[in-house]
Amino acid sequence: HAQAEAGARASRDICDARSAMNELGSKIVEIKIKAEESESIVREICREIKSLDIAKRNLQTTMTALKRMHMLTAAVSQLRSSSAAKRYGEAANLLEAIGHLISYFEPHGDVPRISELKAEVAATRKRLEDEVFEAFKKIGKLVETTTAGRTTDGKSEMSQGSGEFASLSDACLVLDAVGQAARDRQMAALIQNQLEPYAQLFPRGGQYSSLEDVDRRFSWIRRLLRVFQERF
Repeated sequence: HAQAEAGARASRDICDARSAMNELGSKIVEIKIKAEESESIVREICREIKSLDIAKRNLQTTMTALKRMHMLTAAVSQLRSSSAAKRYGEAANLLEAIGHLISYFEPHGDVPRISELKAEVAATRKRLEDEVFEAFKKIGKLVETTTAGRTTDGKSEMSQGSGEFASLSDACLVLDAVGQAARDRQMAALIQNQLEPYAQLFPRGGQYSSLEDVDRRFSWIRRLLRVFQERF
């Protein structure tokens, strides 16, 4: 009889153990399912955060572009007024600022408004460059050659009327803003203009082309440099 009771208890314990194991397995499966659901939720949240982050960056880029577009439009308008009023120093500063702004919009050059502003700036830049060249032409010859072969200090004045630079320093500022190519052209034109009397007085194979006249030629160049330093 005692053995029968022990066997019955053992069977019940085995049943209880199996039931507990089945329950534990069910809970493990439930936990796994919930973990997968949580992982899916986390992935979705991460995707939404990433989308929001992209949207934030796009919004910041758009706001920056709009702000710089406003700055560019205002600067071009100021450049139009400054160049029309012959305020060349101010125009030079605006050209430099506009150059930086236009470079920002280079990837968007096909946008009609950007193209329109770039065309207006290019036209204004060309007009200012032409006015600079005219201003330097009005310097005249700093050292001229007389009919008798003597050299004299050239007499030239820059008119202060409409369309003229108040000083050559403003003209140089504009050249700096327009670019290196314009500076090189202006320097070449100025040098050629100032050396024309030298070429006339000391032509190759002429009266003063021998080595004995080196001092004479050097004296002419020194006079030109002296006059240049005195006036500028």
